[in-house]
Amino acid sequence: RRSNLKHDSFWLSVGTLEPRKNHERLLKAYALLKAETQETLPLVLAGVRGWLMKNFERQIADLGLQNDVVLLGYVDDTELHWLYQNCFAFLYPSLFEGFGMPVLEAMSLGAAVIASNTTSIPEIVGDAGLLVDPKSEESICQAMKSLLDDSSLRHNLRSFASLRSQKFSWQTSARQELAIYQS
Repeated sequence: RRSNLKHDSFWLSVGTLEPRKNHERLLKAYALLKAETQETLPLVLAGVRGWLMKNFERQIADLGLQNDVVLLGYVDDTELHWLYQNCFAFLYPSLFEGFGMPVLEAMSLGAAVIASNTTSIPEIVGDAGLLVDPKSEESICQAMKSLLDDSSLRHNLRSFASLRSQKFSWQTSARQELAIYQS
């Protein structure tokens, strides 16, 4: 499945294919990017199909992206780690998240992150990623374009992401919990 994917040569989004994950706008943003740049990296979507997504392949085809979008479906932890570590950037334009675990997983494995500026996601990402308006294809597209155009930005985000993710480690949580009890 990932045999055709090479290091730093694909966009990645992880999560159940369902409306709140905002895959439809992500596809439209990706189509905008492709139109602006004439060519772009493949968009890899890892996750099982959820509710209200039975026409997803048709949406991909209607946008002319059938040769650019890779639907992996379910991936195991080993494959998921490889995807996070080797993607050009991780995309998470979700409309609503309780916490946003895939964002933290991607950051902990050193992925540059583009994510929604809504719900809990900004608290996770901080300044270690690019935050976008998930209701704006243009906002998502421009963030993607900025990573393509600025390799030092992407490199810095990868470094910052790894450091920022340590704030959410079990060890950090345990120390904070212990400090609360001691106070």
